[in-house]
Amino acid sequence: MSDNKNDLGKDLKDSLDDAKKALSDAAESINNEANELSDDTKEAIEQAKKKASEVKDEIKKDIDNLKKEANTFSEESKQKFDEFSEDTKQKTNEFSEGAKKSFEDAKDKANDFAKEGKKAANDFADDAKDILNDGKNVAIIAHLTIIGWIIAFVLNGQNRTEYATFYIRQVLGIGLLGLLSFIPLIGIVIGLFAFILWIMSLINALGNNTKPVFALGDKFQEWFKGL
Repeated sequence: MSDNKNDLGKDLKDSLDDAKKALSDAAESINNEANELSDDTKEAIEQAKKKASEVKDEIKKDIDNLKKEANTFSEESKQKFDEFSEDTKQKTNEFSEGAKKSFEDAKDKANDFAKEGKKAANDFADDAKDILNDGKNVAIIAHLTIIGWIIAFVLNGQNRTEYATFYIRQVLGIGLLGLLSFIPLIGIVIGLFAFILWIMSLINALGNNTKPVFALGDKFQEWFKGL
């Protein structure tokens, strides 16, 4: 009985020792594998770091190249812009000078034209004034219908002359005589007589002669001496 207990204890002890040894071996194996795995992981991490550093350097290099190209482009653009601005400014100044010169030329021509026009207008006004103030011209105008007679009467009122006054009276008398042409039977004869007197008066006015018309000329001057 005592021997059996001893054998059982010994077997149990051996089993425990075997179990401990197995556990120890397993732990050592796990530890070794973990160390191996840790070394691989470290190596992978280091490689990743190295690769990342290389990529970082390449990216930095690319960025530096881009910055350099951007600066170069910026300088070229600035230079071209400055050249364009200078060229535009020069052309603008040239155009401005040309436009200014053209404007000055046009202004001078306009002033010259205005002066010539003013002078021509003044000359025309003076000529017209001289013509209208000429008694002979006023006398001739008085023979040109009733409207002409009214114009001559007004002009003579502004610058009275004996020559114009003479024919204004005479044409008025001839005109009143012509109104009698509406009388039946003898009206035709009176009308024809008045027309002949009008022709004679106009010829005398053109010839610068203050000659009364036949028969009634002196009477006209006497009757209308208030004019």
